[in-house]
Formats: sequence, C-alpha cells, structure tokens
Amino acid sequence: MVMELISEILDYSILGNSIWQYLLFVGTIVFTYIIGKILNYIIKTIILSFTRKTKTKLDDLIIDAVSPPIIFFISLLGFYIGYSLLNLSEKVIKFFSGLTDILVIIGMSWLVIRFLDSIIENYFVPYTAKTKSDLDDQLVPILRTLSKIIVIIIAGLMILNKLGYNINSILAGLGLGGLAFALAAKDILANLFGGVAVFTSQPFKIGDRIKVDGHDGHVQTIEIRTTTIKTLDGTHVIIPNSKFSEQIIENITREPARKIAFTIGLTYNTPPQKIQRAIEIIKEIIAKHNHTVKKEIIVFFDDFGNFSLNIKVIYFIDYKGNAEIVFKTKNEINNEILTRLNKEKFNFAFPTQTIELLKKR
Repeated sequence: MVMELISEILDYSILGNSIWQYLLFVGTIVFTYIIGKILNYIIKTIILSFTRKTKTKLDDLIIDAVSPPIIFFISLLGFYIGYSLLNLSEKVIKFFSGLTDILVIIGMSWLVIRFLDSIIENYFVPYTAKTKSDLDDQLVPILRTLSKIIVIIIAGLMILNKLGYNINSILAGLGLGGLAFALAAKDILANLFGGVAVFTSQPFKIGDRIKVDGHDGHVQTIEIRTTTIKTLDGTHVIIPNSKFSEQIIENITREPARKIAFTIGLTYNTPPQKIQRAIEIIKEIIAKHNHTVKKEIIVFFDDFGNFSLNIKVIYFIDYKGNAEIVFKTKNEINNEILTRLNKEKFNFAFPTQTIELLKKR
C-alpha cells in the first residue's frame, strides 16, 4: 500500500515530467557538487603537495586558481546532465543551453581573475619589494584592478554575444554616443587622469602623511580612481584623485624637519640680565635634545607686549615623518623649560590691568 502510494506520487506528472525526473535533476546537481568538493580536496592536498616540490611556482598557481572554480564547473556539468534528463520544449532547452554557456563564461572569468591575481601576488609583489623605487609598489593595485576590468569587459562582451546582440553594432553605437558618454563620465575621467597625475608626479606615496582638502592622515592605498588615507583619529577617508589636481597637497612626511615656534612672556619687572639668562637656558634645553636640529635654534628678546616681555623661540624637530616624535619632543622640551625657569625664580606674565581711581576734591 505504502509502496504503491510512493510510486503514484513519483509518477505524478508536472509540466510533462514526473516527480522522480525532477528529483533526479536535483540529485544529479547535488551529486556532482559532492564530487566537485571531493575533487577540490584531492587537488588542494595530494596534487598540490606534488607541485610544491617542483622548482617552478607556476604549477602551484594554476592549481590554486583552479581549486575553488572546479566545484562550480563540476556542479554546472551536473546541471547540464540534469536538465538533459527532463522532457523539455525546444524553447526551454535553448534557454537552459544559453544559461549554461553564460555560466561557463562567468566561471572561466572567475578562474582567469584568480590566476592573474596569483601571478601578481607571487611574481610582481616580491619583485617590487626588492626595488628601491616606490612607483612600482603603487602600480601593483592598479595592475590588479585593470586586469580584473579587462577580464570582466571581455566576459561581458561574450555574454552579450551569446544573448544575440551584435558586438560590432554595440561598438559602433558607443562610437556614435561617445560625446554623451564622455559628458556622463566626466567625473570618472577626471579621477582617472588625476590617478595618472598622482603616479607620474608622485606628490606622495603609500605610507606618507599628507594634508589635503581638510583631511590629515597617512596614505593607505592609491588606486586608479581614488586614494584612501587613514586620518590621525583612525577614520578611513576615500578621496577622488581629481581632488589632487584642484587642492594644495601638504606632504608632511617629506618635510626634513618640523618647525616649532612659540612665545614665552616674562613679567615687566624682569631685568635685562635675567632675560638673557632665560634665553641661554632655553637654547641649552633645545640643543641637548636628541631630536632637534642643532644649527637651527633661534631664541631672542622679541618685543614689549601689552603685559609681558616676550621671548621668541623657534626650533626644528627632525622627526622622520613620525608625528609621535614631534608630540613627545615638544612635551619634553616644554616641561624642561618650565622646570628650569621656575627653579631660577622667573615670573611668567599673564594678562593684567591697572585701574587708577581719582579722588574728588
């Protein structure tokens, strides 16, 4: 009784195919997916262990590129076999056949992108790391992006061809609509040319601390359209490359030294001898610090302020692009100046007013 019921259900027809045929279709895909997983495991363990023993890296890269897509292709084979087992109209078969072709193109594009990415990572990146130039290091992400764009464009044209579109007509149409496209892509083109300008003129490189368009941070990536900087508070800011041709760029890392300038105000009852003594103390403190430029220390009696005798202090910190050295050096020098001047009984000035009251006679 139960077997008859099961047989009746399995023989029940929907759209010209029995339930068991649909189950066979799904089962074929699941089975080939499992086969793909097993084959992928064999490739990643057994075959890869052999290729790693060879002198060349190329076979390792091929295996690594093929490894995940193999599951996709085996499953796609299951899909093809599965729908071949169904009773389908000519129109539906044509649809599934076209879909299979498109999925093959997508899978091949995925495989090629993985392979090119492995080539760049294992050949170009180690080579650029050995060279002294920073330009080739910055070109690596551009090369990655361009290789992916080229593969995707080729795949897109192949898919359009499979869908029945005339590629020559499309390209001709692009030629006729070139002006409209150029107007629509004005910002994109501006960013692309900005990226080219960044690579040719090299106003900064990856790792440099720059100030641009109100942002202050270290350059993380330089791509063909955008540049990413990490600000001092940890925020990642993506800046279109066109901004670099419009804005003033301050490359802080390339500064040989950071200028520090400030004024110390002493009270008006400070005699000239003590002012000179204060100048000597400040010069001595700055000169003995490890991170200051010894030949560029300027300390002098600057002017008579409204409520103080002002000593101008100018010096430079050799900080090698490390902002932390600047903060630490300023802190140490300022603390030492305060300690020494207090020890020698100097009086710091602050805003004061003298009010005279006239008595009526």
